[in-house]
Amino acid sequence: MPSPPESLRVLFVSANPDRDISSEAELKRVRSMLDGIPGIDLQPVLCATIDDLQNELIKRDFDFVHLVAHGATDAVTLEDAGDLWGEDVPASMVVDLLRDHRSLKCVVLNTCNSASWITEPLGPALVAMRGPIGDDAALEFSDAFYRSVAAGRPLDFALDQGKKRAERKAPHANFQPEFWPECFGVIGIRSYPRFKKDSHTRCHFFCDLEAHFPQDGEPDWAAAVAQVTEFLEGDELRAQLNRQACQINLDCPMAIALLAGRLLGPHAKVYPLQSRPVRALWKPNHALPMPDSSPWQVTEHPSIGARKMAVSISVAADTQALVGAHLDAIGEPVHWVDFRPLGGTHQHAIRDPDHANALALTLAQELSRRRIEDDFNEVDLFFAAPGAFMFLLGQQGAQLGRLNLHHKIHGQDRYVPSFCSK
Repeated sequence: MPSPPESLRVLFVSANPDRDISSEAELKRVRSMLDGIPGIDLQPVLCATIDDLQNELIKRDFDFVHLVAHGATDAVTLEDAGDLWGEDVPASMVVDLLRDHRSLKCVVLNTCNSASWITEPLGPALVAMRGPIGDDAALEFSDAFYRSVAAGRPLDFALDQGKKRAERKAPHANFQPEFWPECFGVIGIRSYPRFKKDSHTRCHFFCDLEAHFPQDGEPDWAAAVAQVTEFLEGDELRAQLNRQACQINLDCPMAIALLAGRLLGPHAKVYPLQSRPVRALWKPNHALPMPDSSPWQVTEHPSIGARKMAVSISVAADTQALVGAHLDAIGEPVHWVDFRPLGGTHQHAIRDPDHANALALTLAQELSRRRIEDDFNEVDLFFAAPGAFMFLLGQQGAQLGRLNLHHKIHGQDRYVPSFCSK
């Protein structure tokens, strides 16, 4: 049986200017769960300002920080001594305060939309919420979560128990907690010189491809592929991935992002950082069921006698004109299929990590089905999509089959072959 912790220092911070969430009831639940631990030290700070949070973290060390407040995708509402309506504090400011404290083992952000705040490794383990959460669900989650912690259970087990309790006791509540293990590692792959300044200093493992992508010359795709393959299949990195989850920063061509996902595979706990239009760590919930219908709008361009299929992925921009020109120049029959999200082609076409994962899964399945049913020997792939999405697509691995990847030249309106991924 697991042993309860010998001591636990918990900072419970709540803010509720509107007086419409049950922060005091949640504190009572947390206190009752932790009372059985000898040496428990629960420090409540109700009606907290951002200065109150910082001051408590300065005064002493804590093992856990538990925050209850109203949250948006990029801010949290804390108290303000000079304003009855409170203060909307940038979420990045709160996260930066928490990141500074090495004593922390876990941070619980029992706050709406708090999962979207995490764009860099925090250090301690983290429990955060995707989307809005109901009051009842938040209370039930805290009850079972801290009951598990008090029993000496691991944090991922505690999260699972909290989630199950919330789903059972508040079945109609919108409740999607996420868990980040302690101390994310950071992997970086960079080829663009404009990111050179400090990108390597933020990474535990770094692959610099700049030499293979000269500004005034042709890319050396073969050398880049060989270097990325050696980097991601290295013993030291693989050992790291066996110990902890990692974030991957992909400041590189989309084809390299797809290759990275393919090399690491679907079971690697590696999550891509998407920088635009909103900087966010894309950590999909793989337990979600497949969508009932395809999230793609599909346009067919059949050609009689075609033995090759061309696939264009129009997410961030429309690829059809350039791909059509490229295929016309080839002058051979090609069955061309264009995929674009149902919501349209633009910078906000992918809503969140779960939407990205659903798009990647369904696209990979569709490619596999078409390859088998239509007996296409080759698939040429053209794309205008976020690097984080291309990484998730690459993780689909075997379903993708052999792909001839095509790269759009920066500053030019044309696609050229890059390399074959298989």
